[in-house]
Amino acid sequence: KIILPEAITKKPIDFSDINNNCFGYVIELIPRDFVSLFDCLSNRKYFLTMKKRLEICLSIINVFEVLQNSDLQINYFDDSSIYINIDSSEVLLFEPEKISKTKQDFQIAYPQRYLAPEVITNDAESSVYTTRHTVAVILFMLMFGTHPLEGEKRLVPCLTYKDEQNLYGYNPVFIADPNDDCNRANDYVHCEFIALWEHVPEYFKQFFIDVFSSERLHNPRKRLSLTSYRTAFDKFLNDVNNCNSKNLSYIDNNYVERCVFCGEAIKK
Repeated sequence: KIILPEAITKKPIDFSDINNNCFGYVIELIPRDFVSLFDCLSNRKYFLTMKKRLEICLSIINVFEVLQNSDLQINYFDDSSIYINIDSSEVLLFEPEKISKTKQDFQIAYPQRYLAPEVITNDAESSVYTTRHTVAVILFMLMFGTHPLEGEKRLVPCLTYKDEQNLYGYNPVFIADPNDDCNRANDYVHCEFIALWEHVPEYFKQFFIDVFSSERLHNPRKRLSLTSYRTAFDKFLNDVNNCNSKNLSYIDNNYVERCVFCGEAIKK
């Protein structure tokens, strides 16, 4: 679901005269049972099985497909752009100021980690191709708990703005790029990614290797479509629903050992 303004007040006459302006909008509140993408990723109380992660990712793909089919685009994205209902896997895209039919420059410094490389380097404006990159980043973070471009190159004492531009824009390298190991995962920092990446199917690994290949990072028009994203996630979800692997497990709140993939209790 995409949350947009229900009503907009009159346009401001003069931004410098605050007292005589009443520019704003009326918008639906985020329901209490939804949490932001940031909370979902950073709060350990929201442990997500692989099945739940896949369901949420498919909901995100669906929301962006609706956005695309409505001839709308999201110009910028940050950690509070998506809200998730953990129980139902429903997703809300909450960007009233950043969704439009055309590119808009809000003169605000948004996080570069969600932007496509060509936007960071000022070689292109927001488009369907830049959105595909943003969606791929979100999906990877939900699936593996880390950013696809934040490997060893991210681990510096103080990451400057220029460092970020290099990391996400000028020289992006996928954390699991088979042809370039300069940005590999760190055994201590990226332990969740390493554990999950080792156990997901080869076709799912290859999907992300293709999505974040150097060719697609630097050539926007070669990026895979959202339909291709859906196909890969549907296939993996189908495999998880028929899960026979119990190689990775976690302990739930009732001290029951469960499969990380399907969530079923492991009997010993």
